[in-house]
Amino acid sequence: MPIFDDRIRALGGLPTGDIWLQCFDGSEAGIDVTGWKLTLTLKSALADADLDAALQTASTAGEQAGDDPGGGLMHLPIDLSGLSVGRYYYDLQREYAGAKETLEIGKIDIIDEVTQA
Repeated sequence: MPIFDDRIRALGGLPTGDIWLQCFDGSEAGIDVTGWKLTLTLKSALADADLDAALQTASTAGEQAGDDPGGGLMHLPIDLSGLSVGRYYYDLQREYAGAKETLEIGKIDIIDEVTQA
């Protein structure tokens, strides 16, 4: 399931929320995610440098209230309220033990409200 719907509609402001990641092995036991780091990057153009990203936020397992790294649960708070209307390309990466893996990549369109009153 994608992180974002195909379109995010801004009704009274852009959404703020969390990306939750829960990892299980084949027996439904939680995989220890201690030391994992999640990074979400949004860019207006794929060629933009990471330093010029419209949004880049990261969290390490255990940093946020509600995380349970030993039980395989962590999350990444996101705040899209500072973004302008437009198309953004994103990826969600996991870093662990020096290795990076892209978990998801895609694009979202942030559109404005239709009714302005």
